[in-house]
Amino acid sequence: MDNLRVTDIEGTSSGHQLVLYGLLQCEPCREAKEYLADRGIAYRSITVDWQLSENRVALKKQFESAYGKRPVYPVLEIDGTLHFGFDPEAWDRLIG
Repeated sequence: MDNLRVTDIEGTSSGHQLVLYGLLQCEPCREAKEYLADRGIAYRSITVDWQLSENRVALKKQFESAYGKRPVYPVLEIDGTLHFGFDPEAWDRLIG
């Protein structure tokens, strides 16, 4: 995908490359951003709704392929591996 609209959120490195994919009208996405902000963790934020149409379609297809059905947001990519939905306990284990 070319020309994704990305926001780099400054913070402390978790030792992982983190990308958070979210939607504008998504309460779990907002909670996920708060979770990362509360911990001061640096990450790259991609709001799927703000992407060009072809990139939105490509992202959704990628997520559906990885999830096996319509994906659950937010999607947290940790070092290239996708994790679906916001689960603070699981994220604590995954991010460290």
